[in-house]
Amino acid sequence: MKPILWLTAMAAALALPGAAAAQQYMMAEDCTDWVDTCPGVTVTAEMLLLQWSDTDGDDGNTGMSPAYRTTFGFDFGGGRNVRLRYLGFSIEDQIGTGSFDLSQVDLEYAGRFTLGPNWDGEISLGGRWMSMKNPTPRNWPNLVGPVAGVKVRSPITDNIAIYGAGRAAYLFGYEEHEAHNHPVGMLEASAGVEWTSRVDKVGFYLNAGVEAQYY
Repeated sequence: MKPILWLTAMAAALALPGAAAAQQYMMAEDCTDWVDTCPGVTVTAEMLLLQWSDTDGDDGNTGMSPAYRTTFGFDFGGGRNVRLRYLGFSIEDQIGTGSFDLSQVDLEYAGRFTLGPNWDGEISLGGRWMSMKNPTPRNWPNLVGPVAGVKVRSPITDNIAIYGAGRAAYLFGYEEHEAHNHPVGMLEASAGVEWTSRVDKVGFYLNAGVEAQYY
């Protein structure tokens, strides 16, 4: 498989004003600490603007195309939570022929902790299922494997924080075009600014940042 590089603008209000947004609603008790959380349900909806390219330069698309990522989670309190995340994306190949199509589901457990006076962290572990087709041609209808992530966050004010995150996965599955088992390694990185507010027992989060994914 030829590696694929995605350049992703996620809620990119800093670089692309008004282009995308992400909000999270936390139905819990009246607590606002990012690490010492209260029990409750979280729902996150993100619209991403993706520019897809192939490192060989013979497949890709020069435009920005929307993709959607939705996360449902439950917080046990004390920074411990489980979450189910879905990402869907499809785009036509402008350089070659065909299209790139992706569906991805993650199931993770995450724990948060204090790193120091100004930094907090999160480590997540879980599994990923993915279906991926690219115009090389390559087609993986079912890829499964482990996924692990890390996130660091530092508050600037009571409502604004900066963050950085990374995620890695190694998936196994049958590639239909070459008719054999072919693993896929994946790396993701993101950084940005997060704004937080609270109305009664509902928390609102708005992220503005950039994200890159390498397959």
